[in-house]
Amino acid sequence: LIINTMKIAKKYLEVFHSTLSETSPKLAEARIRDAFLKDLLEATNTLIKDRQKIYENFCLKNEDGTNDLEDGNRFKFKAEDIVKVNDELVTLYNEEVELNINPKIKDILKETEHKFKTGEVDAYDEIIKLL
Repeated sequence: LIINTMKIAKKYLEVFHSTLSETSPKLAEARIRDAFLKDLLEATNTLIKDRQKIYENFCLKNEDGTNDLEDGNRFKFKAEDIVKVNDELVTLYNEEVELNINPKIKDILKETEHKFKTGEVDAYDEIIKLL
């Protein structure tokens, strides 16, 4: 079992996870993918929680201290706090995570045709370079 270590910026985690989840490798490679997806999902969930904390820290609050949400799910911010939120997000997204990865993951990704959303192609290209 060959395992390498890779450092990846957190801004690529969600694209990496969704793209790898779309793959359909054969049995042996599927086990390799699934084992890696477990660690990747953990790192992705941590990113999502950290992002949520940033939003909650800067968002407007109701009188009872709860988050003031627009349409029940979108945070509202003071204009002067939007810059602070964005600065915090840039810092978060540029932090790196270290993951143990089997080199076969690159082959699994490359052998699958992907449907990318806007902006995901560049992230995918960066991920492939890191592998």
